[in-house]
Parts: sequence; C-alpha cells; structure tokens
Amino acid sequence: MAAADRSEVAARVLAETAGYLGAGLANLINLFNPERVVLGGWAGLALGGRLLPEIRRAAAAQALRHPYAEASIELCRLGPDAVSVGAATLPMARLLSTGGAA
Repeated sequence: MAAADRSEVAARVLAETAGYLGAGLANLINLFNPERVVLGGWAGLALGGRLLPEIRRAAAAQALRHPYAEASIELCRLGPDAVSVGAATLPMARLLSTGGAA
C-alpha cells in the first residue's frame, strides 16, 4: 500500500481494483439482498482499510438503489484468522445441533 503513495501507476491499479471489487459486490447485493457484506481474510484486511470508501462508492454506483440502501459493506473484525474461525464453527455447530450424535 505504501507503493501507492509513491507511484501514480500503483495508485491507479488500486483504484481500478476498488472499482472491480465494488462492481462484484454490487452484483452480489443485487442478487442476494444481504444486510451486510464483510470483507475479510488477508486480502480484505490488507486492501480494505485503504480502499473501503472507494469500494463502497463503486458498489453504490452500480447496485440497485433499494438493495444497496439496505446493505452495509464492512471490514471483518476477527482479523486475519477470520476464515479459520469461520471454518471451526461448522463442526462445532453440528456437534451442538446433534447433541454429539454422529
């Protein structure tokens, strides 16, 4: 990210990346109408802090007005281990729902 502060080319690449991410999120918001979209994992955390406002603007420009108004785009609060924590909840949820039966 520091390269974007020193290089106009790197800054353009990041802006273009934010536009593509925003377009993809707009499509997901239009299709699924979620309340929240959470960007996580190492890439989301590395890019999100700097690009989140641009990603939100791009998504707002390309999403349908009503679904976008009902959704929020946020950064994950679980840190870089979000994927691992999420994966660990699956067997735990099954264990709890079945009472430990196989």
